Amino acid sequence: MSGPKVVHVVRTLGRSGGMERNLYRVVAATTQRGLRHEIVLLSDFEDVIDFGDLAPVTRIVTPPNDPRLILKLRAYLQQSRPDVVHARNWGAWPDVAVARLAVRPRPALVFSYHGMEKGDALSLKRKLAFQALALAT
Repeated sequence: MSGPKVVHVVRTLGRSGGMERNLYRVVAATTQRGLRHEIVLLSDFEDVIDFGDLAPVTRIVTPPNDPRLILKLRAYLQQSRPDVVHARNWGAWPDVAVARLAVRPRPALVFSYHGMEKGDALSLKRKLAFQALALAT
């Protein structure tokens, strides 16, 4: 029997990024525990971490602020049928939160944020966006 499937959606997978290296460690460790992983990369950057056999990486690339991204993510999630969608950082969360609302059965959504220090202040606009998106999470 195969374990739960997690689709991680990220804007970047650069070799030198802390979030990216952490994602690799999480995927490697939890694959050993039976979880299955897929990664959706929302950029066309070439210098990215190679996940090898741990997780396939699929690119969904659109111009900035293109509403078709939500439709493409929805189609991917509907086809992939994950148990959990993991949106990593602000750049992925809004589109993923909206796209999963149209997926049946609806996967659980987890949002994690890397790179903000405790003392960093959020703008009012960002705070309101976080609160609104939390309703869809």
